[in-house]
Order: sequence, then C-alpha cells, then structure tokens
Amino acid sequence: METRRSPLLIPAERGRVFRIVIGTLFVVLGFYVAVITVQGIQSGVLIWPTKYEPHLSVHRTIQPVSFCVAAIAWIVMCGWIIYAAIAEILYARRMPK
Repeated sequence: METRRSPLLIPAERGRVFRIVIGTLFVVLGFYVAVITVQGIQSGVLIWPTKYEPHLSVHRTIQPVSFCVAAIAWIVMCGWIIYAAIAEILYARRMPK
C-alpha cells in the first residue's frame, strides 16, 4: 500500500482538526495575497521582495518586463498556496480516524 504524505508537510502526529485549521488559514492567506496582487496589477506597482530592506517597487511604465515577471511570480505563488491548502484539507478529510 502506498503511503501518502501531507501536502503542507505537517507531522503525522497532528490531528485532523489541526490540519483543517492550518489549511483554512493558508487558503485565506492565499486569497489575501491574490487580492493584493490584483490591486498592484491594477495600480501598476508591484513589490519585489529582496533580502535587503527596503523591498523593490516595480513600476509598469518604467520596468514593463520586470513588472510582468513580478506579476507572474505573485500569481503563481498565490495559486500554489491555495492549491496546497486545499490539498491539505482534502488529505485531512480522508485520513483514517
């Protein structure tokens, strides 16, 4: 029999409720980041995080290629967060009791 692992790598000792709560929080986080990304795309300014402060602001009119790369990166990140969170919730629901 194939053993399955948690999509968010939550340890096996954690219970079903913990997994569902964490999954729900990640879904909310994913939608929050998606809303911020859409607002940034509409306004024409996105933030590109760096390990140095302050983070870079990417403007659509000044840096169109960097803006497109930043928009695609943020959209992919939102999609991955939401996908992994929903997969975790479904994994928790299918866990044996």
